[in-house]
Amino acid sequence: MGKRLCAVMGAFALAGCGVDFTTAEPLEAGTDTDTSSGTDTDADSDADTDADTDTDADTDTDADTDTDADTDTDTDTDADTDTDADTDTDTDTDGDSATSDTSDGSDTVSDTLPECAKDTDCKDAGAWCDTDEADGTCKACSTLDHCGPECEACTLGLGNECCAAACDTEAGCSTTANACSDSCGTTTLSVNRTCSGCGANGAEGTCLGTSYACDAGHACDTRSCGGATYYCTNVDSIWRWRPGTACDDGDGCTTGDVCSGPVCAGSTAADGTVCNGSDVCKSGQCNSTECYVSGLWYADGVTVTACTYCNAGTNQLGATTRGAGYAPGGGCGTTACHADECTGTTSWSNYPSGTCNNTCSGGTGCNSSCVCTPTVVTCQAGTGCCNPTKACADATGCYTTAGSCADSCGTTTLSVSRSCTGCGGNGANGTCNSGTTYTCDSGHSCEPRTCGGSAYRCMNVSGSWQWRKSASCDVCPDVTVLLLDDGNSGAQVKAALEAAGHTVIDGGNYWQWDGVTPALGADIDAVLWLTGAAYSASLKPAADTAIGAFVTGGGRLVRTEWAAWEIGIGGGQHYGAATDALMPVTCPAGHYGYNGTWVATDADDPLVSGLPSSWSDGAAYTYVTANADTVVVATVGNTGYPSIAYSTVSGGEVVYVNHDMTYTTPTMSAEALRMLVNASSCLLPIPD
Repeated sequence: MGKRLCAVMGAFALAGCGVDFTTAEPLEAGTDTDTSSGTDTDADSDADTDADTDTDADTDTDADTDTDADTDTDTDTDADTDTDADTDTDTDTDGDSATSDTSDGSDTVSDTLPECAKDTDCKDAGAWCDTDEADGTCKACSTLDHCGPECEACTLGLGNECCAAACDTEAGCSTTANACSDSCGTTTLSVNRTCSGCGANGAEGTCLGTSYACDAGHACDTRSCGGATYYCTNVDSIWRWRPGTACDDGDGCTTGDVCSGPVCAGSTAADGTVCNGSDVCKSGQCNSTECYVSGLWYADGVTVTACTYCNAGTNQLGATTRGAGYAPGGGCGTTACHADECTGTTSWSNYPSGTCNNTCSGGTGCNSSCVCTPTVVTCQAGTGCCNPTKACADATGCYTTAGSCADSCGTTTLSVSRSCTGCGGNGANGTCNSGTTYTCDSGHSCEPRTCGGSAYRCMNVSGSWQWRKSASCDVCPDVTVLLLDDGNSGAQVKAALEAAGHTVIDGGNYWQWDGVTPALGADIDAVLWLTGAAYSASLKPAADTAIGAFVTGGGRLVRTEWAAWEIGIGGGQHYGAATDALMPVTCPAGHYGYNGTWVATDADDPLVSGLPSSWSDGAAYTYVTANADTVVVATVGNTGYPSIAYSTVSGGEVVYVNHDMTYTTPTMSAEALRMLVNASSCLLPIPD
């Protein structure tokens, strides 16, 4: 087809500086003024008035010794003697190598710095003169007006970390990257740093590298920085990169902690050693749940002597007389009531809060007659939409959970995505809310919805608007179509739509539509977007957003052949992110063909209404594949590629017609126009 490749040509012009170096040398700022006018003023020795026509007429006032050969044409027929021989041999002392001086006068120019004619005339190392085309002079580093020592040095930015200044007599001032050393901080190491951001004169280079943090997640990590080895260690609860392996493993019963590989560990302290300020060590652990009494360990609450017990929370190094607290294992003191608990899912024992008191009865026994009696609650099943299964939690008691609510599918109203409210309490009665409600009336004509697992469409039969499961109305009702042209195909398509009884709103060329005028309101049933004669332009962002919202809001979008091809080769989002995502087909390889035989694979589908079972068309078609949720109703018979396909998107519909409009031929076939009319107006079948 050859239409996919676009060549972008640019015109480039090269401009000189206005100085011709082959014919004249720029004049110095001295008093050397060559004024050759073609008249030789040298005196001949004869008395004749000969008409000397001298092509080198100079009035040279500088002290040059010119070697130019004056060509005198003497028209005098006398045998006179011309004494002006005009082969001057004066020496040019100002370096201007003039080629037409005949004067032998003295040069009154003081040897000031020469004006510059090109970049390389700048003699100062580390600077650059740029030719100003307007006056032929140089500017040092684009700021000064002269060459030589006045040239300004190349610069670095104020915040520069690592760039170095550089100069090239052809390219001018620039900066180059220097090496960056490692940055070895206490909490962060930054290594393998390189200089970034250099190149332009005055650049501010920045050293960037790989950073390693020291925190609990990197305990005992080892890193090299600046030629030294660092370890991520915790000392006195402070994480830092340190040059040594000493660390703190957080265990008060270890000593001499060091990093061994990725683990901080130390040696076990002796039993009985005080740790963590008040705990003691036992078998290498800080022990807060046992008492160390006379060289023996006792579990918390275990009786040591009559009316005494181990109270590890109060004094780990001795036993205390029971009185204020109750310890597991029995004894005198205060007894806490049992915690509330469920008996399976059938009942809940609600114990009273608080405690009852026991007392010691002398030095050997205690009085423990206190009893806590619970209130028992029977769990009840939920009613309404609450789950009928009983439930119980120890902390809170009996409760119910919310069940599911089925869709409510009426004739005029569909209520979907309903949820159960009011559950939670024991035996609660839940209620299903209304969910999302869709009404069937003239404002929702042919609108498709799913309710209770079935597909419905809002249709008018015998004057009655109802949600119905079968498409029992006219399969191609009159509709209003927004037509977005491709620059050429729109006139034929508009005529076909209007001939079928549909209303067409002209949106102009698709790449010019702003998404607002005309607007996609409730009066628009479908958007027919043609891409054929022109196919590679993008939508305006507002137009892309408007079409995406129109489809997801229940509208229909019809797209044509080149859309799939352009999105496929363009890597996605060629026209716009919202609209490209709606395509029901994919073009994986960017191939296409011509002159196909088109076959209706589902003769009962409204989209092929009025079309023959097969027909030929010379237009181009793209090699596309249908997406997983796409329905194909016609194919290019000799290839099997979908030629008419559709899919639904959030309640809306997208139809794809695999035809290139007027790209191949200026006149579209009757079958092609019929496909577009059907795609814009006919109802899509409701799935089972």
